[in-house]
Amino acid sequence: MDNKFDDKLAFWYLHKYGRYERYIIVLSNIALFQTAYNDLRDFFISKQKGGLFPTNVVVLEGYRANKVPHESTFINVPNEIPLNGEFYEYLEREPLSGTIDILQSAPTPKWHIMKVASLENTTIRRYHCIHGYNSNQKSSSAKEADNQATMDWLQNLQMYIRSKHPGAQIRFTNNFASFTGSGASQPYNSLKHFVPEKHLEAALQDPFVYRQLEMSLKIINNADGGLNAIALVPEGCPHSLAELTLIARKNVAPEAAKYRKHFINIIDNQLGPALLKVENNLELSLKQNHSPSLADAYADVKGRKARVMGAVRKAFDSDLSVETCDANHVVAAMAIDGTFANTLPTELLERFPKKWQPMSFVYNEEKTIVFGKCGESKEHGQTVSGLDSADILRVLELLAQL
Repeated sequence: MDNKFDDKLAFWYLHKYGRYERYIIVLSNIALFQTAYNDLRDFFISKQKGGLFPTNVVVLEGYRANKVPHESTFINVPNEIPLNGEFYEYLEREPLSGTIDILQSAPTPKWHIMKVASLENTTIRRYHCIHGYNSNQKSSSAKEADNQATMDWLQNLQMYIRSKHPGAQIRFTNNFASFTGSGASQPYNSLKHFVPEKHLEAALQDPFVYRQLEMSLKIINNADGGLNAIALVPEGCPHSLAELTLIARKNVAPEAAKYRKHFINIIDNQLGPALLKVENNLELSLKQNHSPSLADAYADVKGRKARVMGAVRKAFDSDLSVETCDANHVVAAMAIDGTFANTLPTELLERFPKKWQPMSFVYNEEKTIVFGKCGESKEHGQTVSGLDSADILRVLELLAQL
């Protein structure tokens, strides 16, 4: 996991209700391992209102990446306790045995999954990947995620694990394919009743929204030489872009409504049309001269436009929400598997799918890796559909009261 807020929340529910003898957390795709560990410990201790970090939890250093934006939100509470070691070193020092479940909630090199699958004296019961960003893989020569390398791994993952563990259940869920609407977030006003306040407020500092605006403007300026005079922060405004977007998203301050309109207007009438123009120009260039660099630029602009017109615009046009993706997926899977059968109301649990269904990975028209039906291709795992974020929120709330 990469220790974002949703990872921490998912871990707390998994630890409290998962019934495992040992939990091994492999921090991945971040740079500040010790800071992340300090933050994780503080979240857990704050959530249970004191006490100690559980002794059956092992936290390891996994794949180290360059520092990623959300690491700026870690709460670095002083802690003298170091991590339990590095992933490969720990597995040599403390051989695992027995039945193992794997949850992948961050980009993880396939070699890590293959290493666990190859351990002697173990049986993998379940592998669950929250598909999307977390699925990304790199080819041996690539510095960034490689679409073909990712597809090759996803289409062969089940076969590889089952070659060593024939009964393993291979599962994939996705914010859009598995949910009615989206499974990415939950309302801030609901979460604040059962989540440590300082961690919830830190999660709101995640730079996703304002960085998407900044990166969009950079793309536009690079394409037209800065001819588009788009002011993300109004002239004379005393706030930074980060501060301004948060004021608008929270929608509490007297000036919030004005700033919400400001950002929606910029997205609808300036950023959106300008990104579309860049996208169309790149598409035309691709038809005349197809090159990997042009293809990458086109994909980046297309994805950026979709995020700005979708998630970013929604942030200024709806009630404040916080990313809880991993927690939503983990708790949903536990509900489907019957973990809460004797804990939660039957009528609530009956709203969840009854079983996992076969799926395959295919490319859509935009060359994005999506879930397909097994009639279209070979089975690559199992998934569910029709999950409702409101039902999951109710589960989160009820479990937090116990």
